[in-house]
Amino acid sequence: DPRLRTHGLRIAERLEPTAMPTEAMLRSLHDPDAGVRRQAAASLGTVAAGDHVTALADAILTHPDDTVLRSTVLAASPGAELPLLEELVWDDRWDRATPPAMATLRLIARTVQERNDPPDMLALMELLASIPPDRDWATETIALSIVDHHRLRSERPRPIELHEAPFDWNDRLAESPDVAGGLLGLIDLHANWPGRPGHEIELDTGHLPPEAVAMVEHGATLYVHCMGCHQADGRGLRRFYPPLAGSERVLGSAEPLVAILLHGMEGPLDIDGVRYDQQMPAAPFTSDEDIAAVASYLRTAWGNDAPVITPSAVRAIRGRTAGHRGPWTSTALRNAFSPR
Repeated sequence: DPRLRTHGLRIAERLEPTAMPTEAMLRSLHDPDAGVRRQAAASLGTVAAGDHVTALADAILTHPDDTVLRSTVLAASPGAELPLLEELVWDDRWDRATPPAMATLRLIARTVQERNDPPDMLALMELLASIPPDRDWATETIALSIVDHHRLRSERPRPIELHEAPFDWNDRLAESPDVAGGLLGLIDLHANWPGRPGHEIELDTGHLPPEAVAMVEHGATLYVHCMGCHQADGRGLRRFYPPLAGSERVLGSAEPLVAILLHGMEGPLDIDGVRYDQQMPAAPFTSDEDIAAVASYLRTAWGNDAPVITPSAVRAIRGRTAGHRGPWTSTALRNAFSPR
């Protein structure tokens, strides 16, 4: 009787954690009755489920459509989610994408991230780096969970702070720059760890007139608000964030650049045959002096060579665009600032 077997498992939870009740729980993970299997998973959670990750993963793999069992296994495995995720990713039964497999990986990856624990985040990224190309579906599923959790495609993405570099991360990106549809590149852009090269703001004022140096230096400190998307080197990220280095909008007339900083911009935006469709919010600072400073930094950094913009110029452009509502589009910018 399934009810008796389920009751027996509940009684076993109250016994001393010896091999006998634990073995009964492990056997019951493959009971013909779904309710007994679920109770077995829950009962294992009372006797160090982390020691039985392989058996719990096997239960999920054997019964992939049992969403209650999946949730029960996860609830019974606090602190063991990453080993569970690894068992599932590497098992040959999940060598290709299925809806249950993708849902399970998303659920576990989200649970890991909700703890906001840097060592766990590091381990999750190292797992991403280790998954081979023939399981790109798993890489993409876990990567998408990270992108969503950190809002990396939103106006205000959350940085991924790690305490050290993920093992093999850079090699994985160098080997397959477009892995998982570019999602690993997007994650990489927002990930930082102590001593990471390329994540320090570049500043060279040697070519500037003396009266512009202080303003550009101030602009460099403000650029930290922009760096998470457009990168320290101003190159952005292909398909997600357009480059600022060499950009016509940065180097051309001051009006469109200042207007974008004041109001934000939304896509689509086509640059060198690449479409960008992320929305950029208005700058998080609002004074004429701050807008002029960051705009001047953009126009003089990374080999850009355009005149600095003064606070009085910003004030004039602010007045001219005061009636504009919402972010700019390419068409609206052309209509507003193209020569008549």
